[in-house]
Amino acid sequence: MVLLSEKRKSQRVDSKSITVSIADGNKVFEGVIGDISTGGIKISQLSKQFNPTYQKYVSVVCGNNKNFKILLQPCWKRSVQGGQYLEVGFEIEYPPWSWTEFVRRQLPESELEDVWGDFD
Repeated sequence: MVLLSEKRKSQRVDSKSITVSIADGNKVFEGVIGDISTGGIKISQLSKQFNPTYQKYVSVVCGNNKNFKILLQPCWKRSVQGGQYLEVGFEIEYPPWSWTEFVRRQLPESELEDVWGDFD
């Protein structure tokens, strides 16, 4: 699993103050969210012991006094800080409405997508 290109469908928001706990079935790993969108997250500072495969992972994302239980599917990974940590991009499986609403509140008003388009 490698980063080949950016295939983002949604706008991203930098979110360095949000933390995440992610379970692989045997152990829970802590990380920091690099950025978020309605359909995905990038987790930074994950232990290099975390070995993302193509399975789904249960996570708890904590930010702005809110907690979100989210199911994640890894898309890519890369070593960072000289191989000391991993950075992993995840797709969110079935994002809860509360998450979508949380992310949209983080976007500046000028960057909100018009989901209805034009009716000309």
